[in-house]
Amino acid sequence: MFYFQVQAHNEVGTGPYTKRINISTSDEKPVPLLLTSSRRGMKVLDMDLQTDFAFNEYRSVEIIYSALERKIYWINEMWELISSDLYTGWDYAEIDKHIKITDLDTSAHNLCIDWIIRNLYWIESSNQTSNIMKLDLTLWQQIGIAIYDSIL
Repeated sequence: MFYFQVQAHNEVGTGPYTKRINISTSDEKPVPLLLTSSRRGMKVLDMDLQTDFAFNEYRSVEIIYSALERKIYWINEMWELISSDLYTGWDYAEIDKHIKITDLDTSAHNLCIDWIIRNLYWIESSNQTSNIMKLDLTLWQQIGIAIYDSIL
């Protein structure tokens, strides 16, 4: 069991601690998968089984995997943020149930996930500025509307 509690520090001072969160190591058993994207499409490589599966019909700019949910989150070339289920087995891999989460305002890169809090983060760049964006996946799944904010 791991316990997390965060406190921010900066030149002004020290902030309060967040609420403590506990995570059991038995909650997530990630499969050792490597996801790649190129102009030819996405590819899922199973490092244990030494197999790979190509999805040439799906072109992504960014892609990440949530092992707990068995989902991939990706940004396509039209700057849409998408969620898809990822099923893998010893002789197959399948991407299914594509859900467009939202259209992004501009080009985006560096997509990542905080699997404990269930937030997606990415960087949007336009007009010589870059913003770190955050989307709460739990809130999106509860109300069905993607609300994302610039956090920096």
